[in-house]
Amino acid sequence: MSDCYGEDYVDCRDALLNNLTIAREKASVGKRNESKLTQYENQVKSLTKEIQDLTECANHLKDIYKNIQSYSKNHQQKARDILDLAIIEAGNLVPDADVEGIHLETGDNKSVYVVDSRGQDVNLREGGGYRVVLGALLRYACLKAQPGALPLILFDEQFFTLSDTTTASMKSVFEAMKRDITIVCIEQRKNAMDGITDMEYRFTKNGYKITNVERVL
Repeated sequence: MSDCYGEDYVDCRDALLNNLTIAREKASVGKRNESKLTQYENQVKSLTKEIQDLTECANHLKDIYKNIQSYSKNHQQKARDILDLAIIEAGNLVPDADVEGIHLETGDNKSVYVVDSRGQDVNLREGGGYRVVLGALLRYACLKAQPGALPLILFDEQFFTLSDTTTASMKSVFEAMKRDITIVCIEQRKNAMDGITDMEYRFTKNGYKITNVERVL
């Protein structure tokens, strides 16, 4: 400043104007930076809120997954209980069947088998009233264990090996089943479903091997 006064006077207006311009530019930059700072702060707040929301969502999904796992285990146990009950009930319906040690066993591929005390698959037995009755009850049990499944069971000449006593016992079972599922039975033995059908058809072939369909009921 001493250069602007005294005998050696120097005109410093240009310097002042230059400094003023620089100051204004810096002030302008400062305002822009202040505006950016506010913008960045708002972005940080927004991102922080999004992170919080995502964290809450992730925790919620984790809780849902835990609930699904818990439901799945409970559902599997209930299904297992139903299948175990079917095994016992089949033994009650076929009094002369050898059901000692018969139980459910899970294979390596998570398939479930009904095996005897020697580990032999009961389904591999040819004929036999117990195998037939157990198959019918297990089909029904599997349907009840899967609420979304089509409520329909088809029996194709499955009961020809049953004794008259077991066939008569099965009628009460079918009466209970038909309350919540549809049963379609193709059978040569009329007594398999006699007296409990809602609709009955008879299929016969003539000498020309043409099948005739007649509604009986």
